[in-house]
Amino acid sequence: SYRKAIAGLKARVVPAGKSLPAALDDLAEKWNPLYAEGPKANLVEDVNALARDFLRSLRKGFLVSPPTRERLAELAKQLAAHKNLDQIRKKEPLERYLEIYFVKILDLKR
Repeated sequence: SYRKAIAGLKARVVPAGKSLPAALDDLAEKWNPLYAEGPKANLVEDVNALARDFLRSLRKGFLVSPPTRERLAELAKQLAAHKNLDQIRKKEPLERYLEIYFVKILDLKR
């Protein structure tokens, strides 16, 4: 049931006609203010690491009761408001990115 729930979430959060990696790349271009490729990739990896750490403590609970889209949206909003992400001004694309990235993380943890 966990896999079905995550597959359903993936279908709901990833825009139609896009793959999960393509959706993440598009959103990263919108929220990431850096131009140089090296620092840009580093910022994306830093955000991804923060998201993985954020979900680490919640993962066991999700195995018992898989998250809903609303729950993921709330978690993304909480993480986007984190003091480490204050310098990112485009919060809406960042929150969408985090939602999709959360689904990616949860899909890998089978």
